[in-house]
Amino acid sequence: MKRFITFPPRYMMLKYIILIFNLTTFKCCTIPVKCSYFSKATAFDTKPENIRRTALYAMSYWLVLCVEPETNDTENDLIYQSSCSEISMDNVLLIQRSAEEKFVLSALMWRENKKREFERLDINWDCFGQVHLDLFPNAKLGFNGRQLLTTAVQYKGYVELAEEGGDLIIAGGVCGDIIRILCNKLNFTYRVIPPEDGQWGVLREDGNWTGMIGMLQRREVDIAMVPLTVQEDRKKVVDFTIPFFYSNFAFMMRMPDPKTVKWRIYLDMFSSPVLVSIVTVLVLSSLLLYAMEHLDWIWNGRRPSERRELIDIVEYIYGALVLQAGHRLPSSTSGRVFTCIFWISCVSLAAVYCGSLVATMALARREKIHFETLEELVSQSEYKWGYISGTYLDSVLQKSNIEIYQKVYHGAREFALEDPDVLSLNDKVHFQKLVTEKYVFISPVPHLQRVSFSDCRSLLSTERFVEDNSAFGVPEDSPFKEIFSLKLAQLQDSGILWSIHQKNKLQNNCSDVTRMLKQHTIKPDDVQTAFFILLAGIFIASGVLCCECALSWCRKTIESKK
Repeated sequence: MKRFITFPPRYMMLKYIILIFNLTTFKCCTIPVKCSYFSKATAFDTKPENIRRTALYAMSYWLVLCVEPETNDTENDLIYQSSCSEISMDNVLLIQRSAEEKFVLSALMWRENKKREFERLDINWDCFGQVHLDLFPNAKLGFNGRQLLTTAVQYKGYVELAEEGGDLIIAGGVCGDIIRILCNKLNFTYRVIPPEDGQWGVLREDGNWTGMIGMLQRREVDIAMVPLTVQEDRKKVVDFTIPFFYSNFAFMMRMPDPKTVKWRIYLDMFSSPVLVSIVTVLVLSSLLLYAMEHLDWIWNGRRPSERRELIDIVEYIYGALVLQAGHRLPSSTSGRVFTCIFWISCVSLAAVYCGSLVATMALARREKIHFETLEELVSQSEYKWGYISGTYLDSVLQKSNIEIYQKVYHGAREFALEDPDVLSLNDKVHFQKLVTEKYVFISPVPHLQRVSFSDCRSLLSTERFVEDNSAFGVPEDSPFKEIFSLKLAQLQDSGILWSIHQKNKLQNNCSDVTRMLKQHTIKPDDVQTAFFILLAGIFIASGVLCCECALSWCRKTIESKK
């Protein structure tokens, strides 16, 4: 036993401990003898250098052999049973001889209200070699109802915190479903202790960590049941279970309000270079056709009544552009050849325009995101960006040698000087900024998809960067690493993890097919541009009519004076 007490912290790998007692000593001198041995084992777990590094209470197996036969001393039996509650070891097997000179096996069981008592195993030594014995029934009961300390922060879709019975628990999300299964399989309860700074974990200059990683580093909790990203710097101070979540980072922005852009939907079918090209072609074609007609008038000596003015030529070219020809064809042969070719190009252009317009109105096509890559993001000045501070992404951007990552990091820090919310620890703040401001939020793809799949006005970038492999975190050298990794592997192999992810995965209500099926009638907002154009045409035509009336009145006035 002396060797046991001085053994290094990794002693828990030696699982079986055999203690031999005289029965009288074991029963009558319970407090000074028996409990002293088990209390030394408990004290070994609670030493500062062993806290959350050993777990003899759950991972050791104790064989207690009493060489004297059992007696019927009722008074000593009462002392013997009452002292059992002081033993914290889960797996204790007592082997003793009965009055019939047979060996009897009894397992120390947990009862209600944390009481302990020995329960005789219904088997004797004679058939010891022929029957499979469950010598340690408590081993199948996991942590036997113990309460573990964990840490967590709110993380939409994965960690939904709530109070229950005065304690903070993980009530929903992917991690909430996984934890409920683990609690059932491993038979434990837990209490959540959030980090004081609300961060996930960032390495400080003094070598210590902030947030949940810091709590694991200081061994303040047994496990962090949140999707912590597995990172080399973090692995130097904490251990991770097997990953159960694989993803990448992306960024998301919000498209403009449709009521502010639909009025120009007919112009938005063409890009700016195409619109400039159309106006240029309209002007040059009008001048070219006027030159052809003017030269034909000179060469062929046509009457002044047959000559065309420039305004007539512009009217004809514009009519051809919108597939509505003017009232008179060009009189020159060269002009007619030119207009024939010009008509062909106008028909082709009109077909492309009408097709794009029909597709846009029928499928309600989503607007293209203003920028798709980080390089485009940092090169613009209209939108500012941010992310949750104190996370794995914050560490990567800060320490990376990649220039674009450095620009993203320093840009966010500059924005934070005027608007600290760009580095807020609460994801709800970032999502609110997407709605109210010109803002870009950087986060793991599944986290962003929970918004973009339900809010069709949110645009997700196609570029993916920085891998995000997440797992539960435990203190360094914690025996819980193997226990939880084994259970997570079983959940993964059985497909339960996949079903949990599918259960919490939102349906994409913003895909083109889904939106097409939801399309019903054309709303006023969809055709408001056509009415705006008609209204503008009425005003312009009314203005021209007024000018014509004014000119006619002036002409009649002059003629009457003459």
